[in-house]
Amino acid sequence: MKSSNLDEEMSTKSREKEVKKSTAKEQDKVSLPVLFRYATKLDFCLMIVGAVLAAIQGTLNSVSSLIFRHLLDALIIGEFEWGTGIFDDYEFTQLAMKSVYSYSLFGVLQFTLGFLS
Repeated sequence: MKSSNLDEEMSTKSREKEVKKSTAKEQDKVSLPVLFRYATKLDFCLMIVGAVLAAIQGTLNSVSSLIFRHLLDALIIGEFEWGTGIFDDYEFTQLAMKSVYSYSLFGVLQFTLGFLS
């Protein structure tokens, strides 16, 4: 009795696999002109603009490490000056805030480009 149930389950599973294979073969491949047959010129322009903005956004990711480098430089210089006793609070604040403002601008730019693309 158990063996017949097991045989039925195995045959059912094999039939399901065959059906999946046959439906996968029956699906037609669609060419690009057929895929975009209802697209207008505006649609094509929007796709191109979106791709360009996405490429610019991806390129700007490397700028983040440059900004972070300037922030680290300000912290290292501040620590050195603190240790030697020649720490200038105003100069340190100016160096650090320059990086903070750059990061803020970078974040707004990344968000805007990501939203538009």
